[in-house]
Amino acid sequence: MHPIGLEYLTLYGTHPVDYIRIAAEAGCSQVSLFTGPVAVPESPAHPPSILDDPGLRRDIRAALDGHGISVSLVEGFLVSPGHSVAAYDRTLDLLAELGASRINAISFDALDRTVDELGTLAEMTAARGVTLTMEPCPLFTIDSFACALDIVRDVANPNLKLLVDTLHFCRSDGFAMIDRIDPALIDYVQICDGPLVASSPEAYLDEALYDRLPPGEGELPLAKVLGRMPDGVTVSAETPMRRRRHAGFNDAQIAGLAVEGTRKVLEAV
Repeated sequence: MHPIGLEYLTLYGTHPVDYIRIAAEAGCSQVSLFTGPVAVPESPAHPPSILDDPGLRRDIRAALDGHGISVSLVEGFLVSPGHSVAAYDRTLDLLAELGASRINAISFDALDRTVDELGTLAEMTAARGVTLTMEPCPLFTIDSFACALDIVRDVANPNLKLLVDTLHFCRSDGFAMIDRIDPALIDYVQICDGPLVASSPEAYLDEALYDRLPPGEGELPLAKVLGRMPDGVTVSAETPMRRRRHAGFNDAQIAGLAVEGTRKVLEAV
């Protein structure tokens, strides 16, 4: 069995407390959060900050407890030139208030520095009982699962795991590498659908941030992907739907499409 979650990017711009309620009403047991703003056009000019607003953290904690929801993932941890992950020390402490069990990191830095920084972040998270995942994506420094496995080897910290985003998995070397990946390394799955091939890097980025398809509506072999994932790993819908929003769909309808599609794919595995 796989717990079903709803990623915040799916409803980005919705107040976190409302998002948690909508996820619970859709039947999810887990949600994700972001440490800071994401460049999504529909988002408010000044989105709520879980880092800067202790009252918001209290409200989120109350909403989580009230709906029986847990925070399975926090996004927003970057490895980037001129920035040290040591600066995330306070962020990790604040996230403990929300009971977050895992954070996800992506890199836009050189590969050697990516290894060093992820090694530091793996130590920081392990000391707090939080898992660190990294997300391979053809648009990032960690552009393939082959690259990710090299980083796992070089970091050599068991707290560093892999996050599988079905869009990136199918558009990179996911299937080619899956038999070389220790199932224990795969710690989280984000699910969506879409074309198997992007028309350009720019179109790929636009799609990933703003307009994915609900599971089952595109060309990705999702049942095949999930069939290779270890039992018990969270499968969380990450499906921002710009076209649906522009057509008048509300948050509950978008969440419903994402979660129902996820359930159907899981039933087909």
